[in-house]
Amino acid sequence: MTAIWKGSSVALFAAVLLLSVMYSIQYNELRVVESELDRISLEYSQLTELVNLSIPPSNYPFPYSIAIKTGCRLQFIRGGQDWHIWQGPTAAVFYNWLENSTLELDLTVRYPKPGLYAPLTLQTGNAFLNDYLNDSATVCEKMDGYSVCHAPVYWEENATETGMYTVRLRDKGWYTISLSGKIVRQRPGGGISHSLIGVQWVNGTCNVIEGVDIYMNFRLSYEDRTVPFALNEDFIRH
Repeated sequence: MTAIWKGSSVALFAAVLLLSVMYSIQYNELRVVESELDRISLEYSQLTELVNLSIPPSNYPFPYSIAIKTGCRLQFIRGGQDWHIWQGPTAAVFYNWLENSTLELDLTVRYPKPGLYAPLTLQTGNAFLNDYLNDSATVCEKMDGYSVCHAPVYWEENATETGMYTVRLRDKGWYTISLSGKIVRQRPGGGISHSLIGVQWVNGTCNVIEGVDIYMNFRLSYEDRTVPFALNEDFIRH
């Protein structure tokens, strides 16, 4: 009788232990599922923000073309001695909808001579608009003897060779990426300008290096996966 009781006790203890283990596993699995659902819910709300950006506001007075993209290509190509003749686009305005995402710049360069570089530049906001001219963050300086103002530069790199360049974007918002230097505006009321790769001004004389060929594909990633972004196609700089 005692042996039977001991055997029953052991079996009961084993059953309770098994149930505890199964409950613990199921609880942990539920926590994982709950965490994943929270992540999906957050991303859905953020994606909704992105999609809403592509819808024109009512009675918008200008052309409106914001597209959802997973990548974009910029280029600077010139095959002749005339520094006016070149192909773009060299800059684009995009919206980053995730904090601490990564901007990936896949650059390919072909230069006829060493010493040239692509002045990769990332500015905050839409650098083509003049709204920033009255902003306290606006930078005004002298360039080639001219007084210019521009949106703040978030990151820049004089790239001399093919490779992958990455930039951590801490904040959500609009950015302007350019492979031909920062977008500047002559003040007051002046036009928009940027660098021309391979054009060197020496004592007022323009020296042109033939055969500049640069292109760059850019995309956004978050936690090692490519994510979409909004591209303002009204401000692709050719």
